[in-house]
Amino acid sequence: CEGAMVDLLQHISGDVNGTFVDLNMSGGLNGTNFDATGLSGNTYDFKYIVPGEGPCGPDSTVLTVEVQDMVEAGLDSVITLCLGDSVNLLDFITGDLGGRFEDVTSSGGLIGNEWHSLQSGVGQFQVIYTIGDGVVCPEDMANFTIEVNPAIILDEVQDVEVCDYYVLPEIQGTNAHLAIYNTLGGGGSTYLAGDTIKSSTTIFITGEEMGYCDDEISFEVTILETKLVEYTDQLCFDENVAIGSEVFDRNRTMGTVVLAGAADNGCDSIVNVDLTFFPEAIENITRTLCRGQSLIINGTTYDQNNATGQEILIQGSFR
Repeated sequence: CEGAMVDLLQHISGDVNGTFVDLNMSGGLNGTNFDATGLSGNTYDFKYIVPGEGPCGPDSTVLTVEVQDMVEAGLDSVITLCLGDSVNLLDFITGDLGGRFEDVTSSGGLIGNEWHSLQSGVGQFQVIYTIGDGVVCPEDMANFTIEVNPAIILDEVQDVEVCDYYVLPEIQGTNAHLAIYNTLGGGGSTYLAGDTIKSSTTIFITGEEMGYCDDEISFEVTILETKLVEYTDQLCFDENVAIGSEVFDRNRTMGTVVLAGAADNGCDSIVNVDLTFFPEAIENITRTLCRGQSLIINGTTYDQNNATGQEILIQGSFR
């Protein structure tokens, strides 16, 4: 293992009066000792030579040393999740990758390298990350504490489009004290259910509770205006005008009529009526005729047999 000091002679099964030659010139050989510091990830060959004696010549062998990395698991971590979240535990490793995770609590939340809170449920769980084979290099461990908090769930509210005003409804949610604002993140004006909104805005609902994961939803409130119409006119003395189901004449010259849903945006139209009338045009005709003479007025003949009467001249007034 990297950093280890090894007596190479301990791995020789023959005569022990030989010498080692560093074939790769690693720089780690000192006599029979090999210092693996800084030499990880490589393989080094050392030739061991035993001198001959008498008629016997020298003998040699090659000892191959593989230096493995000294690995570290990194720092312990605390991971806080909301129920329903999943997380890749590798993202929280501060040491070397390539180790293995163990769900100490056997919750079922550990699947591969990921933690799935729907499988583990709410609670605190322990996961150990181990790296190293424990044979050549020692194992190293990091502890992960996973806290899964219950989630606040707010019921969705649909966008609304209404006329004139909107009364905020009761907002429903699970595990939460609710608050209503007009700015993201709980800012701006604060509202309560039952408050009246009179202008278009975005409403934000936040749910907060100690030990729970916050939730926030929003919906749009669009306020449409009721149309106001001023209706004025000047009519003849006996004319009238109908606005919706209401009739206005010289006896009822002013008033207000609400036309439900009649505006182009679907809201009501409010019509303020103000009428004036021309005065009644009446003319008395008095004429003295001789017997046998006649006078035709509006197609009617007046003579000694039909001396009086009344004629209505449609649109006959000069006004």
